[in-house]
Amino acid sequence: MIKRFMILVLFGCFVLGIHAQKSEYVVRSFATNMQSWGQTSKLEYQRNLQKLCNGAKSVRVADEIVESLAAKNGYTGSGGSYFLETHLNCLVKEIKKGITIQYSNFRAINSSETTVYDTRGLELIACNVVITGAVNYNVKDLFYVRNGKISKIDKYEETIDKHTGKRKIKVDLSDIDFADEAYSLTYNYSKNFPVGLSFDYAWPWFRLGVDFGMDFKKDRYVLDDVDFTDIMNYDRKRKILDPKFYLTLTPSLYFRYVSLGCGVGALFMSGTEEKSSSSYSTSTSESASSSSGYSSSSTQECEKLNFMLRPVIKGFIPVSEDYLDIVVSVGYDYVFGYKEKNGLNFGIGIQFVLD
Repeated sequence: MIKRFMILVLFGCFVLGIHAQKSEYVVRSFATNMQSWGQTSKLEYQRNLQKLCNGAKSVRVADEIVESLAAKNGYTGSGGSYFLETHLNCLVKEIKKGITIQYSNFRAINSSETTVYDTRGLELIACNVVITGAVNYNVKDLFYVRNGKISKIDKYEETIDKHTGKRKIKVDLSDIDFADEAYSLTYNYSKNFPVGLSFDYAWPWFRLGVDFGMDFKKDRYVLDDVDFTDIMNYDRKRKILDPKFYLTLTPSLYFRYVSLGCGVGALFMSGTEEKSSSSYSTSTSESASSSSGYSSSSTQECEKLNFMLRPVIKGFIPVSEDYLDIVVSVGYDYVFGYKEKNGLNFGIGIQFVLD
């Protein structure tokens, strides 16, 4: 069981690692286009910058550069932040005067280093920004990346955690527009249940799913219960059952790119129950001995539920900005009292994020 759990954990780490690398690549692409724009003033680089972000009029920029340039050009912001469009409009004026823009020291920030418990699926990338020429700045920025797009550019600030006394990187999610809900459908396969489906509904930090799987084998699960007195006196119940399907309810912790949960439910089995009984007694008198008794048997249809657990880890791979993901999963079927039905399961499907 420990080995199987380790497989699930390693799978989750693999998915998170892929997204961290992808997010850093997005920020590096933003930096490359910004540097090229500063050198050439070509409009194509400005358009590329907008494509790398979640909309010029929705992404907020709140670093020291935009604060200074916005005030210089008469723009007013909200809480010290400005739309990306304003940031680019201020920069283009300085580019025409002649500036050089350089980005360096890119680093992915782990959520444990921040002031928030959960970054809600955002990857955080820090880097240094240096502008020289008509204006001069040397700052450190924090990029918020979601689904391969930049959602916010903030100043990099550290603060002291009041409870632990440790330095934490300040993270503000208040001005980011999250798609809070999603639903998904996955096809699940395992050796014992070759056809399975899962339907999930997701909120921030939490998912709730219903899982269903079919068993097409003609298995014989036998339960034999005998209340035995002696060879002539007994009551016997013998059930011969065939597993049909399972149904589980799966709550999960959900961190946008990965979820970890455990399904709770039952395996449904149906078949026949044979009841038989035998009762004999012997009496002895001075003249003779005699015996009497009876035996009976009957067969009827019966059903049985076996308690079942299905721990599972799911990864979510964005394929279309904010609304469509590929879902992959690895789990384990554990049926109490029926170890022959235990085993790994795998799933693949799609998820739609609701705006």
